[in-house]
Amino acid sequence: MASKNIILEEILKQYKEVATDNLNDDDKNFEYFAAEQLLKDENLDEDEINSGLIGDSNDNGIDGFYIFLDGELINQIEQVEGKYKEMKVYFHQYKNKYKIEEDVVLKFNNAFDDIMNFENSELNGWNDDLKDKIILLRNVILKTATYAITIKFIINHISKANSEDIKDNESYWSKVDNLKNLIKNSGISRLGVEYDFIGGEELKNLSYR
Repeated sequence: MASKNIILEEILKQYKEVATDNLNDDDKNFEYFAAEQLLKDENLDEDEINSGLIGDSNDNGIDGFYIFLDGELINQIEQVEGKYKEMKVYFHQYKNKYKIEEDVVLKFNNAFDDIMNFENSELNGWNDDLKDKIILLRNVILKTATYAITIKFIINHISKANSEDIKDNESYWSKVDNLKNLIKNSGISRLGVEYDFIGGEELKNLSYR
């Protein structure tokens, strides 16, 4: 069994004690904490962070979903006005545990098979919040199609585990390569994909910033 990250556990404990949202559930506390750390550079408030935490039943492995145009968080298509240079989309899967699960990548793969298929309007098997986010993302991509916009998908598997334990795992990273290729071959130009495993040490260090 993997050793606990004592300092991270204490940070999470104190974070939960002062949380204004009364995050009594440890998993929800971990999700909010992780999202806040990973999105620090986007300068989001509590409501904006919560707006992207939409993992639930039928989430197909996507717990956090945030769309940005030139640094502005987009939650409604009506916000998209004018010309933009860059779109960033964050996809998070949070695992409040020390075990590294390779099926996280497979879930991402299945999810993006649906997300990038614009003809799939039914989106069967997705919860309503995620359906709305996926439709919003597609609409934003289409509405900005004439801008020669650069699109970046930032996909993160977030866990308490030690990232050193997975860096040489060929099976895991080959699945990641397959995921990247699926997204890049979706027919959307100027689309880049970043994938990172964020472990306990990375979360701890982000919290010090």
